[in-house]
Amino acid sequence: MSQPLSASRTTAPPCVVRDCCSWRTAPPLSLVDAYFPPAVSTRCPRLAEPAPLAEGTTHYIQQCTGRAPAQGTDVTMARLAIAAETEALGLPAAAAVVTTFHYARDHAGTPLFCEVGVTPAELWEDTQTYRMG
Repeated sequence: MSQPLSASRTTAPPCVVRDCCSWRTAPPLSLVDAYFPPAVSTRCPRLAEPAPLAEGTTHYIQQCTGRAPAQGTDVTMARLAIAAETEALGLPAAAAVVTTFHYARDHAGTPLFCEVGVTPAELWEDTQTYRMG
């Protein structure tokens, strides 16, 4: 990826942004930017480092803050990819992507993080199991 996707987005400091890719082959399968509010990022300094967190981001946040996710909200939509995404994902111009916004809050309802995932439309699938009747 020539430039992190966060460079094309506006973020109010001192929010910490992590750019990640899901790799199985080149180009990556998906792109993810994770946003952390100051109440989390100031207590979790490794979030500002580019290296993956071996213990996982959610576990690391819980270790540092004592706060665990209790509620998640996912918002998913289809759209056309921006130029930086088509380049990073190896897609043709005007390719469709699916964007998922994953918001996590603790037991008090306070935000812990927001992840924005971008996946090529042909790789995206949503399966839900639910009770009926």
